[in-house]
Amino acid sequence: MPWPRRKLVTILDSGSIAGGVPPTEVPATGLGVWYKADTIAGADGALVPVWIDSGPNHFDLSAVGGNQPTIQTSERNGQPVVRFDGVDDYMQTVASILGSKLCGPQAQTVFVVQKQLSTDGGSSTYAWNGTDALNLLNAHIAYTDGNLYYDTGSAAPPTGRLIGPRAQADPWADTWHIVEMVRDGATGSFTIEGNSPVTPTTIPTGTFNGAVSSTLWVGNHPSGGIANVFQGDIAEFIMFNRTLDAAERTQVRNYLKQKWGIAQNKLKLNPASTGYLLLSPSRNDRLALN
Repeated sequence: MPWPRRKLVTILDSGSIAGGVPPTEVPATGLGVWYKADTIAGADGALVPVWIDSGPNHFDLSAVGGNQPTIQTSERNGQPVVRFDGVDDYMQTVASILGSKLCGPQAQTVFVVQKQLSTDGGSSTYAWNGTDALNLLNAHIAYTDGNLYYDTGSAAPPTGRLIGPRAQADPWADTWHIVEMVRDGATGSFTIEGNSPVTPTTIPTGTFNGAVSSTLWVGNHPSGGIANVFQGDIAEFIMFNRTLDAAERTQVRNYLKQKWGIAQNKLKLNPASTGYLLLSPSRNDRLALN
């Protein structure tokens, strides 16, 4: 059942990279898109027609009519988040995006701060060129078979795809997480709060074709119509077209942890393990960069 909806929100442009001014929270080089819920102001439950891109490319997201998600004020760490109802809410870029802006031939880094509801049986957090499985960017985090699908281009499926078990963080559903996905040549990784439920995995040979332009969708995968809509909240979404090094990933991760109050979670070591690793929060995101 959809959440209640009210009047439209106001879009703020604070924190964008205007006039070439680089960000201080995240690396500027290779920054493809950067969506922050705290750039949206409005009454609790108001519709979100536009979500600005705070990165240098200004690939703003839009939605119309019943597809508009809502803003939830003071929802996480005193800040707003964008809520997708799992029925028909999703957003897409106003203009097509050249693929090379979002992903290198075999290089990408993605961060998503999200809370996925337990009632969400299978959905995509984002998708680019979603109608073409041969050259796809996608994170299908709660697929119906219980796996994460992270796509960074394919010559023939499942080439360019990393598949890993989902829900290894305990708890996964109805809990805030920093989901991090990295493509680094022939290897890929999927981590939660910087800790991987599976070791870095070899991705079958596949090179992403960045010469293609397509629409970026957030909260849906268009190949399934509205069958793959996301149900839950998204607070921040950052995508780089290169592989960030370990220090850079720690920088972004600590920024997101501090901003959104995601300090620690228990992470299951592997699908068969009964042991847990307790993640300790960093006390200072400016110092803990190694």
